[in-house]
Amino acid sequence: MNYMQILTDPTIIKMYEDVNNKIHFVIDHGMLHVKHVVANIKHICKVLNLSKNTQQLACIAGALHDVGRLFSKENHAEESARFAQTYLQNKLSPQERETVCYAIAHHEREKFNYATTNEVAWVLLLADKMDNQRSRYIRALMKPKYKQATSYNIKKIVLVPQHTHIVVQMHIYANSVMQDERTHMLYQFIANILQHFGYTSTIEFVMA
Repeated sequence: MNYMQILTDPTIIKMYEDVNNKIHFVIDHGMLHVKHVVANIKHICKVLNLSKNTQQLACIAGALHDVGRLFSKENHAEESARFAQTYLQNKLSPQERETVCYAIAHHEREKFNYATTNEVAWVLLLADKMDNQRSRYIRALMKPKYKQATSYNIKKIVLVPQHTHIVVQMHIYANSVMQDERTHMLYQFIANILQHFGYTSTIEFVMA
């Protein structure tokens, strides 16, 4: 199985539509987010020169990582992994399925095992948290309490490799606040993961 089969599966598409239609979700966790995460995974794997197998398994994990939000908001990672175990039965080898489901179950940074050697889990965590694009926050920005959040001004995040150093480019919309605390906290999180892979990094702002 490959990730495109998942992204075009009518059952999966409907599940993500239902997730996004949940009243308490003001931030997109549907197919838009999933496609961003998969694109981030491919970008990360290319920049970090990771194997095709890691990329493929990470993309499968990315395609399924939020389906559990349909069943639970608080325990969505575990619910997503539980669904993936059944969905991927006979579609991946037992070892591949275990790798993917572990990554899905641990993609929340509060529950992440930073001692894990599961490369797919590290890539999924980074790809998920890199998706802070404004396009996900359209419903949130219609509500006054979210409207002033400067971290919603990111258009995209790009990793630019320079040997063992990576420039984390934050592409932001014109008139955005570049030095806001939340954006720098996001960068520090990304930097810590890149350090795990052996890279130093710096942040750079680019006006979109």
